[in-house]
Amino acid sequence: MKRSIILNLLCIIFLSFAFEAVSASEETISDAVKKFAENRKHTRVAVLDFVSTGYKKTRYEAFIADTIISELSKYKLTLLERKRLELLLKEHELSQSGIVDSEKAMKLGSLLPVDVVASGSYTESEGKLVINGRFIHVGTGEILYAFTASMAIEPSKAPTSPDAKTICEKQKEAIRKALSDLGNESAINKAVETAINIPFTTECGNVHYRVMETFVRLKIYPAKYKSFLITTLNSIDNPSGDKRADEIIRLFALDGAIDNEEWTASLAIIQKMRATHWLSEPFGYMLREDGVDLEVVKKRIDEVMALAFDKKIGRPVPATQEYILFEVISGLRYSRNFIIDKCYVFKKYMNIIPRSEE
Repeated sequence: MKRSIILNLLCIIFLSFAFEAVSASEETISDAVKKFAENRKHTRVAVLDFVSTGYKKTRYEAFIADTIISELSKYKLTLLERKRLELLLKEHELSQSGIVDSEKAMKLGSLLPVDVVASGSYTESEGKLVINGRFIHVGTGEILYAFTASMAIEPSKAPTSPDAKTICEKQKEAIRKALSDLGNESAINKAVETAINIPFTTECGNVHYRVMETFVRLKIYPAKYKSFLITTLNSIDNPSGDKRADEIIRLFALDGAIDNEEWTASLAIIQKMRATHWLSEPFGYMLREDGVDLEVVKKRIDEVMALAFDKKIGRPVPATQEYILFEVISGLRYSRNFIIDKCYVFKKYMNIIPRSEE
């Protein structure tokens, strides 16, 4: 009898330690994301829907993914939009749900414009979700970070991912108030903070177009908002079908000069545009000379043409050298030194201009 009691006590003590060990290993989604993301910059990440260990679809799949995306957005990462992710996977007849291992991650890496994919599974247990996830590098298959996190839930209430349009509608009033008073630096900073906390997605585009229009009209160009726009620009995978790219490049030019950081981001997005895209408009903004030395403009023209020669501009196939040249010349019509710039281009690149048969 005594032996049985002792064994039961030992069993209870063992289970208590085991429970404490499991609890200690669990963390919040916020903590897990922070450990993965805080020392990484400009990493491109896609988050897949998580899967129930019960192998049945539940209301939490997209909810967990959206929560992780929300946390990741706090860091200097580039996130693949969920709608864009769904379209890409659909094109290749793949499901968004599914636990990804290293082999599958490397396969996804050949299909998606990302460096890392996040996926995992979850279990409903006593009023909480126990989530097991991992961030996997698509190039090497390396698991960069694995975690076990918990999230409290109310069984009687189904969590729902807020509709993007609904979120944007709610933010319009906050932006309206923030933009109504920009009389001092404190007010401008408050408006910027309000703006950058609203994702610049297609759905929320009108919110940010209003912010950009207001800043341009009042000649206000906050550095923090510029950094936000550069991050947004870098995240756009299909700029020819996305109004945001042209609008952001336009804003870069309207503050008086395209600086080197803005130029690099704009040149990178140009390379992703369709070969039939009307490039003269973005080139017109990018090659403006307001606040920029004439020699810098010439150097930038040469950068564009070097990419054209290397067949690095245009999708799904590169644009021809002749097409890029004519679009550059057309864009230069906005330049103060149009004649000088045009002469420079003709003199240096006239050999690639098609000549009619005599």
